[in-house]
Amino acid sequence: VTAVLQHLDGRLALRPSFADAVLEHFGVTQPADLAVAAERAAKARLAALAPHVTAAARHQDSTARVMCEQAVSALVQHVHAVMHRFDAVPSQVTVALGGSLLEVGAPLRDPLCSQLEQIGCALHEAPIDAARGAVHCAERLLTTGHDPEPGGTRHERP
Repeated sequence: VTAVLQHLDGRLALRPSFADAVLEHFGVTQPADLAVAAERAAKARLAALAPHVTAAARHQDSTARVMCEQAVSALVQHVHAVMHRFDAVPSQVTVALGGSLLEVGAPLRDPLCSQLEQIGCALHEAPIDAARGAVHCAERLLTTGHDPEPGGTRHERP
């Protein structure tokens, strides 16, 4: 949204189709209306802009490409933070990727997989079913009284 506002006031060059898609997404035509709509928008509505960003990146919009690169970098930083939290090294970590931007063939998957492999993390290749994983964790908690955590450590339930 910030990039589109900067484009509309002349501070940033974007592909017009990208800016138009964002304006249409929020159902507005004026910069002031876009700012208000984005401020009031739920997280899901903002997240729904991701396909517009990735489409613009595929069409060589340099700002959209940088946004995608920043998203991948943030995900790699998250993996580093989790490894640090659980005192794990990359060779001990298998990363599961979920979500429409990370499924096979999605725009962020290959760059993210490449960076994770470069740092030495393994990738969980099977499709992810978040609901199934949550049920599995709940079953384990109910049957063992332990909350499973990454790295094989377990903490007693309070």
